[in-house]
Amino acid sequence: MRGSAHNQVRHLWHIVDGIGQSKALSRAKSEYIGHNGHKVSEKVHAYLSKDEFIRLAKELGNFAKANFQIRDMQTISQEVVDMFICNKIEDGLYQSTLSTYISMLAKIQLALSKLPKKLEKHNFYYTQVDLIDLRKIINTQSIKSKHINRAYQSPQSFMSEISTQSKIGFQLQLHYGLRVREAILIRSKQLLSDNVLEIQGKGGYMRYIKLPPNLYSLIEQEIRKNGSYFQKYNLYIKDLQNAAKATNEKWTGTHGLRYNYAQTKMNEYQKIMDYDKALARVSFELGHHRTEITQHYLK
Repeated sequence: MRGSAHNQVRHLWHIVDGIGQSKALSRAKSEYIGHNGHKVSEKVHAYLSKDEFIRLAKELGNFAKANFQIRDMQTISQEVVDMFICNKIEDGLYQSTLSTYISMLAKIQLALSKLPKKLEKHNFYYTQVDLIDLRKIINTQSIKSKHINRAYQSPQSFMSEISTQSKIGFQLQLHYGLRVREAILIRSKQLLSDNVLEIQGKGGYMRYIKLPPNLYSLIEQEIRKNGSYFQKYNLYIKDLQNAAKATNEKWTGTHGLRYNYAQTKMNEYQKIMDYDKALARVSFELGHHRTEITQHYLK
C-alpha cells in the first residue's frame, strides 16, 4: 500500500467496516477462528471498536515507519508487532488491556490479508499464529493488576547463560537502563565518537550514553557485519528465560532489568544528592517523562 499511515488505515477500515451489519450473521459466515477456538466475525461492528481499530492501526503504522523504516503496512512483520506490544508491556499496560489490543491487531491482520499481494514481500506480514504467541508473552510478562517489584536478585549471573548475540542487549538493559526495543535494535548512525551511543526514546526523548570500549566495539562489529545490531525479540526473550531458570531466578520479563537499573542507581545517587534530585536523574536515564513512573520501579 502507498500513502501515509492515515490513508492506508482508512483503506484497511473499509475492508472490516461492519457498522450496521448483523454481527451474528457475519460470524456465521466467517471463516476466521479466534484464539478461543470459536468463529469470530471478520468485521468491526461497534463505533467504539471502529475508533480503537483506527487509532491502533495508525499507531502501528507510525511505529513501523519510525523504528523499522517500513512505510507499506502490508510488509509489517512479526518482529514489528512483537516490539510494538513489548513497548506496551513496558509502559505498564495491564494484561486485560493488552489482550484487547491483540484482538484488534487480529482485525488489522485480517484486513491486511485481504489486500492484493502486489509484491513478493507482501507474503510475509504477521499472522494469526504470531498473535497467539504474543498472548503467551503478555501472560508471562505483563502486569495483571498492580505494580510489583520485578527486579532480579542476581541478574549478573545471567551473562554466562545467554548467547553472545543477546549479551549486548542484556548489558544495555541492566547497566544502562534501556528499554528492550532500544537495546536490541541499534543502527550505525547511533554510534557517535568517544564510545557514545545515541538513544531516541519515546516522544523523541534523546539520551547519550557513554559505553565502555569493549561493549561499544561489540556493537560496532555487529553493525559492520550485518548493517545493524538486531537481536530478534523472541530469541532474546527465550535466552533470558532460560538464563533465569538456570540461575533459579523468578522470570519477571526483560523489564525486570530496568527495575534493577533503577534501584541500583537510586541507591548510588542518594549517597551524593537528595532523594528528589536522585529520582529526577534516574527518571531521565530511564527515558521517563514523569518521576511518578520511576517510583513504581523503586517499590
